[in-house]
Amino acid sequence: MNGEEGRGGPFKRLATWIAEGIANFLLGKDVLAPDHEGTEIDWDGVEFQKPRRTIVAVMPRMQLELALTATQRRVENALDEESCREFIKRAKLLKEEQSYAAKLSEDCSMTLTGRNDGDLEAEVNGAGAEFDALCDELWGRSKEVREGAGKTPSLSAGKNGLS
Repeated sequence: MNGEEGRGGPFKRLATWIAEGIANFLLGKDVLAPDHEGTEIDWDGVEFQKPRRTIVAVMPRMQLELALTATQRRVENALDEESCREFIKRAKLLKEEQSYAAKLSEDCSMTLTGRNDGDLEAEVNGAGAEFDALCDELWGRSKEVREGAGKTPSLSAGKNGLS
């Protein structure tokens, strides 16, 4: 390597040099320096939000109630209690290929689908503490867990008469 790789060709280097010279002349020396006056960033009150993610878990039906109960304890009852109760009730009734979806908290939703082997497929979508805690529980209690969406949650009752 000759030290010139990654910096562009001769025309790009010349154009960059000219642009920096013009910026220095018009705006003052070292205007592009990170500590130049006016370039400070005010981080006060800034919140970084995790992007929404999805995991799909296959688990025995009885593990759903255990996972939701344990998650509820970990996040100090931040999950919607009524949604969780209804979710557990519906999970017991799901037949093969029937689905049910619910919003468990502001940032976390789940879609359940019955499988032919008696297990459930749970697709969890969300971000934040509730999502992370539920994912941790599902990782430990499920037969199989994978990242990525299999289907899009509709947040309404599923097909085949479950409403």
